[in-house]
Amino acid sequence: MPRLLAVSKLQPAAAVTALAAQGQLAFGENYVQEAAAKTAEIASLGLEWHLIGHLQSNKADVAARLFDWIQTVDRTKLVTALAKHRDAARPPLVYVRPPVERHATFQVDRMRGYAEDGYRAAREALAQFSSRP
Repeated sequence: MPRLLAVSKLQPAAAVTALAAQGQLAFGENYVQEAAAKTAEIASLGLEWHLIGHLQSNKADVAARLFDWIQTVDRTKLVTALAKHRDAARPPLVYVRPPVERHATFQVDRMRGYAEDGYRAAREALAQFSSRP
């Protein structure tokens, strides 16, 4: 069943609360710090949170605990870092984007996903993460 993901970037918690009251339960954030403050303020609403902005490896620990989904994984190192910090009782949170044409200077087009070889490596890392006890 299709779901609508409302982007709450730069919106106050009150605006998210108003949308939640209307039935919107999934929200996307671009920044880990902004999401941390917002989700703490309205944690009692039980909303689903997605990271839709670029994630730096040094913020993987916070992101793994904070978000239900991370849709912008662009390197295998990040999958590993997220797995390290994700509570094993919670479901996997990573969406690995399918292959795209390789950019001349990057392993990945950061806005669209992995190149073919990087995609395979990320899927293997994710499989290990998904099968942990």
